[in-house]
Amino acid sequence: MEVYVNGQKQPTEEYRGLSAREIVQKIYQCWPDCMIEEVIYEDEEVPLIYFQEEAEKADEGTEVEFILTDSDEVIERELERAEDYMPQLEGIIEDMIEYFGSGEKQEARQQYRSALEGLEWMQSTLVKIMRISEDKEIKLTFQDELREYQRAVKDVLIAYQQGRDGRLIQIFEEEILFYIKSMIKIAREGKR
Repeated sequence: MEVYVNGQKQPTEEYRGLSAREIVQKIYQCWPDCMIEEVIYEDEEVPLIYFQEEAEKADEGTEVEFILTDSDEVIERELERAEDYMPQLEGIIEDMIEYFGSGEKQEARQQYRSALEGLEWMQSTLVKIMRISEDKEIKLTFQDELREYQRAVKDVLIAYQQGRDGRLIQIFEEEILFYIKSMIKIAREGKR
């Protein structure tokens, strides 16, 4: 397999006979401070997992290119995205609270769904950042905060199912936003 990293062809003999997973491991060993951001396999951008599964069937002449990005750049970019999204998420939650408070159930439900989608995105983004972080103490602190956040989300889901709008509002106001902001702060501290 012909292997390229950021446009540069790698010595064929170093990668000859390696499985797709071994190729990925070798790239991580050679570039320990980088992440694989893109995989271009057979002239098509594919997920890393797809490459690892499908490349086993490839012939020797097949080309694969890995686009690497410095881990710190990825962390900073994702943190900025999370911080930029936070005011929008707060606005969605504020609108939802207003709608629940004024009895506008249909609008409240729509904002509730939007809030849950936003919270899910925020959680997955912050978890992705923390996977990259190397500070074990910060990771443990983040995991503790994540558990509390997930407990609060579970309480929100229960309150919603039970029609306890007051409790739902209380949890969003007192816990959900607090934990999200706290997890962003922890992730920022964990940045190398």
